Amino acid sequence: MSKWKERRGHPYPQVVRISDPAEIEVALDSLEAEGIWLTVIDTAATNNALAVLAIARADLCLIPVRPSVADIEAAIPTLIAIRRLNRRFAFVLNQAPPRAAA
Repeated sequence: MSKWKERRGHPYPQVVRISDPAEIEVALDSLEAEGIWLTVIDTAATNNALAVLAIARADLCLIPVRPSVADIEAAIPTLIAIRRLNRRFAFVLNQAPPRAAA
């Protein structure tokens, strides 16, 4: 995301890169103080401290998956964290093969 922002060369949307879980609260509070009302947090598909903090602060968690058993299974640790924190979620199906009408 940060590389996309660099190539874009436009001030909006803002991109804030976070690597330390301790920085997420400060960054979100700062963005809110600036009047930003929508924040998208893109995390790796892992069950690490940063992802768990992002899930805890989320109003809605979107889980991108391909239509494959392997992708659904890979999402299980994320889904467990989402359920444990009682957050709303939805799967976003991507890279689905097109089907022609018969």
